Formats: sequence, C-alpha cells, structure tokens
Amino acid sequence: MSWRDGFFEIDLGLVPMPNIDPGWVASKSYPRAQVQLWTEDLAEIQRRSLQLNWTPESFERLAMSQDPRERQLAETYHKFYHHDNGGARLNHDFVKVEWVQDHYDITNGQHRIWMAKQYGLRTMPAHVSAPDQETLDRLRKDGERLAGVSPDTRSAPKPIWERHGHDSPERDSTRQR
Repeated sequence: MSWRDGFFEIDLGLVPMPNIDPGWVASKSYPRAQVQLWTEDLAEIQRRSLQLNWTPESFERLAMSQDPRERQLAETYHKFYHHDNGGARLNHDFVKVEWVQDHYDITNGQHRIWMAKQYGLRTMPAHVSAPDQETLDRLRKDGERLAGVSPDTRSAPKPIWERHGHDSPERDSTRQR
C-alpha cells in the first residue's frame, strides 16, 4: 500500500488526548511556557484568518513590525504553517499525524496537540499521512470545513518564482551579472 501525505488543518476531536504527564515542564528543548505561548498565538492566527480574512502574506508582513508581539505572531505562524518552503527558514518540526481507522495517531507534536486540546482549539495544521488519496482528500475537506476556511487561506505562500509563473528559482538567463 502506498501512503499519501498532505499538510492541512486537522480536526483535533479525531486525535485522542496524548498520554502525557499533566505536570510536564518541557518537550525536547521547549519549555511548557513556550508551547503555551505558541498555542495562544495559534488561536490568534486562526481568529485573524477566519474573522479578519488574513492571508499568509498578512502574517509574513508582521515579521517586519516594530511591535515584538507582532513579530512573535509571525514566528509562530512560520512554526505551524511553513511546512515545505525550503531555504534557511524551513520548518522540520511541524506536527505530524497518521490516519488509523477512525482517528489520528500522533507521530510528532504530542505536547503541542495536548496543549491545543487543553486550550480548546478545534483544529491545528499538521502533516498528515493516510492510506490512500481518497481518505487524505476527505480528511483535508473535513478539517478545512471545521476550521471555516477555504483551502487556499491556510496554505503557505508560494515561493516567489511560482508566483511569477516559473517552475524553479533559476536565474533569468537574460539578466546581466
């Protein structure tokens, strides 16, 4: 069987509560307070996306803000949503789940999912593996419906070369060096 992968909002109601010590103080090198801050930021990102129609570009602009809180929100956006952009800021530590029968099994991100469920979030972005394309498409559609967004709203921005109709970041051969 060939498993299929995708990146989209998942229904946290379909993720069993991780079996974690409720008194945990750190996950990998991240203190609990940092994971909690990311969760609060994720809730604000979801609110702005849904209620204010913010796009990926809206969050990217926050990275240049003079307000440290706005820059933090931009960084959290990157941590949760920039799953495949490549380059120096590539996020290798996104939440990962696998679809098993009728629920998601967590393969990476137990503490973030635990905190999100504690905080009352209904969805969160994750890299999803499913046994077939039909299941993956159904899960994507269900997650996006629950999140209340269109498929394009939550996707990471396209690299600049794709936005300008190119397949790769190759240098323009007509450009002077």
